[in-house]
Amino acid sequence: MDGDTANLLTTVINGLNDYLMAVAEKQIYLAFEHAQKERELLSQRTSEGLKQAKLMGSRVGRQPGQKVITKKHKNAIRYIKSNYELFGGCLTATECMRITQITKSTFYRYIDEIKKDLNITIKETTSHVDEASLESIREKVKQHHMKLKLS
Repeated sequence: MDGDTANLLTTVINGLNDYLMAVAEKQIYLAFEHAQKERELLSQRTSEGLKQAKLMGSRVGRQPGQKVITKKHKNAIRYIKSNYELFGGCLTATECMRITQITKSTFYRYIDEIKKDLNITIKETTSHVDEASLESIREKVKQHHMKLKLS
């Protein structure tokens, strides 16, 4: 094979490679374009469905004021009620947070929830609760546990 033939073959092969790359790029572009159209159609159908449901009076999504209560939430509440020193247990807030693997803000939100559930009002002027208040809380917790056992 002489030099001219080799150059011609190289040019043809490069031309074929360029053509195949262009075809592949076009196919990829068309596939992405099709996927984008499908996404837009799905979004439009979903939006229309939600509008139609609202017009018919259906509520869409979670109801206002409803909370999702997870297994971890229930277990943490139960653990805090039975082990936190404020409710008659022997563990500090930090220990309860570490064991239940919840953050400080979540812990104190749960404490407020428990107090509300047990109908407890505490006047805390410092970071500790006086012994009389603590005893009152313990008594209310015991009464609440007795009610739960009876029902």
